Amino acid sequence: MRFKSLLLPALIGLGFGLSSAPALAQDCNPPKILFVMDASSSMNQTTTGGMTKWEAVQSAAHAVFQAHGAAARYGLMTFPGATGGCAAGDVLVSMAPDTGSTIESTLAALNIPADNATPAGQTLVKASQLSDLPDYVIFMTDGWQFCDIDTTGAPVC
Repeated sequence: MRFKSLLLPALIGLGFGLSSAPALAQDCNPPKILFVMDASSSMNQTTTGGMTKWEAVQSAAHAVFQAHGAAARYGLMTFPGATGGCAAGDVLVSMAPDTGSTIESTLAALNIPADNATPAGQTLVKASQLSDLPDYVIFMTDGWQFCDIDTTGAPVC
């Protein structure tokens, strides 16, 4: 009898839960994700798997687009910038919906010169100052900060 006395309130409570108002559609703004990729000379080196480091990052980006292509607004920034050396990177593809194939073709067409440096810090600073600020950054590199960062006038932490 005790089981029946507990079952009835549970079923009534469940019935009230099922009769609640329908869920309203939410306004969903997919996150903005900026790929920041190292296009320095060392990315031409072959990995133990037989592909170059550059091919490995392209493969990783492809996997993200295959699994989550419609889930975000992706963009692409590579470093160093167009002038090479220690120039901060440039945005090559702006963050927008359905940019996976554009990013992949941009990466495939990119030529990595033999004398490119690694201005990783400068590029991340530049990414943090974009007018269209990303929600997330996927930072892909094989190395360390190669170029000196100008700290003149930088705040002391």
